[in-house]
Amino acid sequence: SDCLMSNRLTLNINKTHFVNFSKNQPCPINNLNIDYSSINEKNQTKYLGVTLQKNFKFDIQINKVIKKLTH
Repeated sequence: SDCLMSNRLTLNINKTHFVNFSKNQPCPINNLNIDYSSINEKNQTKYLGVTLQKNFKFDIQINKVIKKLTH
């Protein structure tokens, strides 16, 4: 939050989430808050058009590419 404010940036809390990446059992994260707003955990996220999954698998991304190639 301090970094964002010092650089005159804003964060859209409604579009913000986090992914707890881990090949094995991830470390539990109870609550993640920024300026008293709760950040939700997701199993996957899209970054620069690539779907990243919390378990480092790429089956969702591969299936999306295959679907695009076959249509």
